[in-house]
Amino acid sequence: MTYVSTAERVGIRKGEALGIEKGKVIGEGEMLVSQLTIKFQTVPQKYLDRIKNAHTDALMVWAKKLLFAPKIEDVFEEENTPVAS
Repeated sequence: MTYVSTAERVGIRKGEALGIEKGKVIGEGEMLVSQLTIKFQTVPQKYLDRIKNAHTDALMVWAKKLLFAPKIEDVFEEENTPVAS
């Protein structure tokens, strides 16, 4: 049986947590793309790239903006107006 140090066990757990978080972000991004496609029929590559590289906070902001956006550009426009929680 191979000995695994405490440091290695902690590293394994951190790696697992990072994997779970990455999977969550990927899933959120896929859901957003699906919703955008339903509402706007197509999603330009520039927005797909932004979604692919986004953190979960940005994905949540865009998902909320999507509900009321008349145009896809409105979902991704940069503005400092808060989004309702």
